[in-house]
Amino acid sequence: LFRHFFAGRENIRLLDIGCGDGVLTEELFRADSVISATLIDGNDGMLHRAKERLKAFQKVCFLKASFQEILAGEIELGSYALCVSSMAIHHLGMNEKASLFKKMLSHLNAEGHFINIDVVLPPSEALESWYFAIWRDWLGHMMNRYNVTDEAPEDLIKRYKDPSSMN
Repeated sequence: LFRHFFAGRENIRLLDIGCGDGVLTEELFRADSVISATLIDGNDGMLHRAKERLKAFQKVCFLKASFQEILAGEIELGSYALCVSSMAIHHLGMNEKASLFKKMLSHLNAEGHFINIDVVLPPSEALESWYFAIWRDWLGHMMNRYNVTDEAPEDLIKRYKDPSSMN
């Protein structure tokens, strides 16, 4: 997705909200190391982990702020080519989500994109199968990259679909 929309572009400014440990931004840096990134999270521990993960990259800025501080305009944000969030926005209520999406739209440049990678309920079984196939592939890729051997993508998906199976 990143390469499709941003291949050949220069001066790509990235905003990662609710960045957690920075894994998504790290993947984007691997796709294009000329990105300049701003990562925001409300948790000091997560920001510390993101700083450790991304210490090899040069154009990175970290801000401690909650979604509520972003929505209240307490954080100065610029204009970005790409705003991303992964597994964070689902913590917000529906009104906060709508406000955050509008806020992110106001910080995208003319050809910018917002990508929210999060948990959603699929509207059909066919889409659910497709979502889980994509997730299974991604889990396998990440587990190989980070040498995770104590889990299997199928086990994680089973536990996600049936939390009682975790006992």
